[in-house]
Amino acid sequence: MSVQTPPSTGPATILSRVTDPFSKERIRAAYDAVADDYDAVFGNDLAKLPLDRRMLDQAKSAANGGLILDLGCGTGSAGSYLSSRGARVVGLDLSPGMLRHCTFPVCRGDIRALPFGDSSFAAVVAYYTIQHVTRPELVGVLLEAARVLTREGALLLSAHLGEGEVLMEEFLGRNIATTGGTLFSLGEVSDRISSTGFLIETCETRDPLRHEYQSRRIYVLAKRAS
Repeated sequence: MSVQTPPSTGPATILSRVTDPFSKERIRAAYDAVADDYDAVFGNDLAKLPLDRRMLDQAKSAANGGLILDLGCGTGSAGSYLSSRGARVVGLDLSPGMLRHCTFPVCRGDIRALPFGDSSFAAVVAYYTIQHVTRPELVGVLLEAARVLTREGALLLSAHLGEGEVLMEEFLGRNIATTGGTLFSLGEVSDRISSTGFLIETCETRDPLRHEYQSRRIYVLAKRAS
């Protein structure tokens, strides 16, 4: 009698079967591969970004002492800034490699299906997160953010402005399986936010730093409509 060895189900094998460049497997693998380099390159950028800090301060103020969700927290730059100013923060990200760098409570999860109950947070901060979903998925992500927010909770979202999609096979000098990113127009972002139950209070833009991806950035602070 012969014994057959079951096929491998390790991360590399699973990733090789995935064809969608926007899949959570591709996103997680890309960020796991560069987590240490990402933290080294971008981890201290907030010190050079007064607009980013000002918007985070506004989100903290809007939370009024309530719990803040750092959505797609990465290595924890935004969450650490908020925590250092006395905010209570929970981070969520797909990549365990990125989460290892965070200094506040975190969990692993998908922004398209949040593992939290309704009305769990006073504010949601999504800094450079929505580029990893497709255009049709954006509304669902925003509805999930609205679901976990308290009545009149705040959403602070930043995104890369542009048109179309970007496919990457290299990230911070490392070869990765083809991974997708979506560039949104200012109108797209503001329209989707408004159509999912939010009232926009502030909208600002900035140019990229020299070592960042060369797109303009948008920052939107909105309140969940009561």
